[in-house]
Amino acid sequence: MKKEKYPIDLEFYSHYLMAIREKIVVALRNGTSKLTIKPDELNEYPIEYFSMDEQLEKKKEILERQNKLQNMEERIKQAKAEIYKNISMM
Repeated sequence: MKKEKYPIDLEFYSHYLMAIREKIVVALRNGTSKLTIKPDELNEYPIEYFSMDEQLEKKKEILERQNKLQNMEERIKQAKAEIYKNISMM
C-alpha cells in the first residue's frame, strides 16, 4: 500500500473550506458583480495543510461544538413551546 504524502480527512477539510469560503471568494473574484470563480483560479489558491493528528483533533472539537449547539437549539425550541403553551392557557 502506498503511503500518501499529505493524507487528509475529508470531513475536516469540508469544515475547514466552509470556514474560509468567504475569504476565498473575496480573494478570487474580479469586480463586484462576479458571481463565479474559475476552476483554474481555485486550483491556484493556497490551502493550508494540517497534519493528520491536527485534522482529527480539530474535527473532534468541531463535532463536539456542533453537538453542543444542537442541544442548545433543542432546548430553545422546547422553551419556546413551553412559552406558547403557557400563553394559550391564559
